[in-house]
Amino acid sequence: PDRIVLRADVPGVPPESLDVRVEGGYLLVRGTRRQPADLDPTALSRVERPFGTFARRWALPDGIDIDGVRAHCHQGVLEVTLRKRETDIPRRIAVQSE
Repeated sequence: PDRIVLRADVPGVPPESLDVRVEGGYLLVRGTRRQPADLDPTALSRVERPFGTFARRWALPDGIDIDGVRAHCHQGVLEVTLRKRETDIPRRIAVQSE
């Protein structure tokens, strides 16, 4: 209830070539997967990981704490944690009786 976690598979993409940002109510992830220098594209019959630039965009709900956004990349998985503002975290209200 206090955060949103997004996980995206980015195999073969070095963390330094990822651009993660929150902009205009969206989480934007951009990056570049480069073709290895020793790879001859004419020798390939099938490629399951496309090379080149990519971009993804997800709409965010209201109440995200922009200063609390964190991104971490490990073994080809990008994990972005978006914390909700303290005032927007749901709270249960106890009902009093007389």
